[in-house]
Amino acid sequence: MPGDIISIICFANAAEQSKGIITIWHNHRKAALTRENGSIFGTWDENRHIVVTAITDDAWTTAGEEIMGKIAYDLHGKEGILSCGEFYRWNCELLLRAGT
Repeated sequence: MPGDIISIICFANAAEQSKGIITIWHNHRKAALTRENGSIFGTWDENRHIVVTAITDDAWTTAGEEIMGKIAYDLHGKEGILSCGEFYRWNCELLLRAGT
């Protein structure tokens, strides 16, 4: 039986002044995103290459649609929402959080 398959990805997002490390445990479909202010744990989505947390949120898309889903992070540490199989990144496909 093989051991764990682990990937460690360092990122630096200059536009958002964000840097950190994503650790992925492929065999267990788990991942952690670590920044200076702490770690966030979630499920690793191998197809979309995102870390999906258990936290839900809702927002408006730039097309004016309200969506609800799980908070997720891409390989650059960029936050978004995974909703109905689509990953919406903040400031790209998402306009603002609902209720703001």
